[in-house]
Order: sequence, then structure tokens, then C-alpha cells
Amino acid sequence: MDVLTFIDMATGATGGAVTIDARLQEILGRYRASDPVHRAVTRAGSSLLAAAARAVLRLGLPSVGPVSALYPGWIRVSLEG
Repeated sequence: MDVLTFIDMATGATGGAVTIDARLQEILGRYRASDPVHRAVTRAGSSLLAAAARAVLRLGLPSVGPVSALYPGWIRVSLEG
């Protein structure tokens, strides 16, 4: 499930690669605050980040280079915090 979460969080609405932060903002921007999707993503944001960080580690993705641009900085915070 972590890998699926990472793929979803790193893929934008048009299918291109995006940062995790940009993806979360895109989802939240699409729905009103009263919408169940908006509320769920708001509540689950840190869990989504943690799942994506675990997937990056399990997949052995690089900590530098094009792929790491999808998760700058937050991976260390998610894993340490």
C-alpha cells in the first residue's frame, strides 16, 4: 500500500511527476473544505507522507537526482519525526 500511495502522491492530475506537497495542494484545491475528500486528505496528510517515505526507502530510490525532487526534505522529517 505504501508504494501505491507514493505513486499516487507523486503523480499529478495530468499524469506528470509532481512533488508530494504540490499533489496534496492540488487535491485540496479541487475540493471545498466541507467535502469528505478534502477532510480526509487534511486528516491523513502526515500518514500519506509517511507511507510515501517508507515506499521510497523500500524501493531504494535515490536521495539525490530527479526522483528525489519529488520528495525534497520531507522524507527525512517523516522518518525521523
